[in-house]
Amino acid sequence: MLLAINDLSKQKDIFHDILKNNLSVRELKNRIRKTVEHPLENDVEKQIDPEVHHFQERLEELLGAPVKIEKNKEGGKIIISFFSSEEIKGIIGKINLNPEEERGV
Repeated sequence: MLLAINDLSKQKDIFHDILKNNLSVRELKNRIRKTVEHPLENDVEKQIDPEVHHFQERLEELLGAPVKIEKNKEGGKIIISFFSSEEIKGIIGKINLNPEEERGV
C-alpha cells in the first residue's frame, strides 16, 4: 500500500505513523488515499495553526477517517470524509453519542 505514494519522505512518515499509532488497515488506506488524492493538502496542513492541526490529527486517529478542521472568525467546522456506507457506520459507531444504549441500560 505504501508504494502507492511516490514521495519517499511521505512513505516514511506514514510508515512511522503505522508503528507509532498501530493503524488499522482501514486507517492506513484512508491516510494513503488522502495523501495520493490531495498531495498539496499535506503541505498546506503544515502552515495551519498547530493547535488546530493537533486536533485534526487526533480526530483522524480516533475516527479512522480523514478529518479537516476549518477555522474562521465566528468558529469553524469539522469535515469528516468517508468513502463507503461501511465507513460512515464505523465512524458513527466510534462517536457513539449514547453509550447507555449500547450497554442496554
